[in-house]
Amino acid sequence: MADSGYGGPTVAPTRHSATRQRADAKGFLATLFDFSFDSFITTTVIKVLYVLVVIITGLSALLFTYSAFATNTTFGLLTLVIGDPLFIIIVLALWRLFLEACIVFFRIAEDIRVLRERGEIR
Repeated sequence: MADSGYGGPTVAPTRHSATRQRADAKGFLATLFDFSFDSFITTTVIKVLYVLVVIITGLSALLFTYSAFATNTTFGLLTLVIGDPLFIIIVLALWRLFLEACIVFFRIAEDIRVLRERGEIR
C-alpha cells in the first residue's frame, strides 16, 4: 500500500545518463562511425543479437527434432517433449546472462563518465 500523503515515501525519478541520450540523439549510423567512442551502440546491438540467438536456437532445436524423428520415433518424441525445451531454456538463459553482463559493464562505464563530467569523481 503506497502512502501518497505528506511525508510519505518518495520515489526518485528514473534518470538516463547523458551518454545514452547522446547515443539516441546521434542515431545508429552516426554512433557506429563515431571514432572518438563518445557514445556506445552496444545496447542496440545486443538487442538484435539476442533476437538472432533466439531464432538460431529455435531452428537448431527443430533441426535436432527432425533428425531425432528420422532416427527413431520414440527418440523423436522424447526429444520433442524433454530435450528441446531443456535445450532452449538452458541456451537462452546462458546467452541472456552473458548479454546482460555486457550491458551492465557498458552502463557502468556510461554512469562513471557522467560522474566525471559533473566533477563528482576524478
